[in-house]
Amino acid sequence: MRRTVIVFLYVIALLFGGIVIAIAPFFIFTPRAAKPIGMIDTVAGLETYFNTLTTNKTPPSLDIVVMKSGSVVYSKAFGLSDGPSQRMAKPDDVYHFWSVTKLFTATAIMQLAEDNKLSLDDPVTRYLPEFRTTLRSGAAADITIRQLLNHTSGMKNLGPRDLIGWIHHSDDPEVNQVVLVGERMRAYQTLASEPGVNGAYSNAG
Repeated sequence: MRRTVIVFLYVIALLFGGIVIAIAPFFIFTPRAAKPIGMIDTVAGLETYFNTLTTNKTPPSLDIVVMKSGSVVYSKAFGLSDGPSQRMAKPDDVYHFWSVTKLFTATAIMQLAEDNKLSLDDPVTRYLPEFRTTLRSGAAADITIRQLLNHTSGMKNLGPRDLIGWIHHSDDPEVNQVVLVGERMRAYQTLASEPGVNGAYSNAG
């Protein structure tokens, strides 16, 4: 019995050591974002800091826009928008927003809620009638807008292979967004958990 425990602990130690060795390069070689030196109180100082960040590739590029009273008062890009070709970033470059779109979507939804054009507790099927969700048992389980926003809908997360199907570039033919969502979301109509019970990040949501 004692020998079995020792062997078990030895195996655990080997696994733990292997994981540490595997992830160590990520922490060692991943650059850390530079911190500003002292107080930044001028536009020139801020631009120097942005250039330091992009030179350090944390991040590789930045596109800064400041608006006041509906007008653009400052717009400038920093770093490289395409590293391999060394193409400098420009203010009119187009970037993939990825999950940053969640912030804009949530803000738009809250504005609609403020205007009483929807309720956060409306079922999703009120706006997407074809998107009827079920539990693994087959029982119907409606999800709400609120549950989508706070990641408690029970929808599973997208994997890397799933994400590829959502990508289309600016020079690709235009895509009917409603049709795209209808096609892509079929795979997520069976929920991983009951709505409103568990919090779990979901790109699909």
